[in-house]
Amino acid sequence: MRESDLEKLWEGDDQDLPNLKRLDLSRSKKLIKVPDLSLSPNIEEVILSGCESLTEVSSSSFLSKLNCLCLNGCVQLKSLHLPRNVLSRNLGLVVLYDCAKLELLNGLIVFNSD
Repeated sequence: MRESDLEKLWEGDDQDLPNLKRLDLSRSKKLIKVPDLSLSPNIEEVILSGCESLTEVSSSSFLSKLNCLCLNGCVQLKSLHLPRNVLSRNLGLVVLYDCAKLELLNGLIVFNSD
C-alpha cells in the first residue's frame, strides 16, 4: 500500500493480524498515525519512509521478530514508543534519518542539532 492516501489504517480497536510480516506504507503522505502493532507478533519489517504527516509510532508489547523499522523522511514524527528491547537488540535496523522533530524516543528526550 505504498504511496496511499490513507490517514489511518482502520477505525476502532486494534486489529489481530498474526500473519502480517511486512507493512510498507512508504510515501503515504497523509498517514498520521500507525496503530499499535502488538497484535502482529510475526511482523518483521515496518517501512514508513517518507510518511510526511506521521506524528507517532508505538507498540505496547515486544515485537520479537521485528528486524527493520524505517522512519526516514517522517518529518513530522514527534514520538516513537517501542519496548526497549526492540531498539536495543544487536540485530536489526532502525532508520530515523530526517526526523528533525523527534522529541521523545521511549521516554528519552532527543536533542536535535538544528
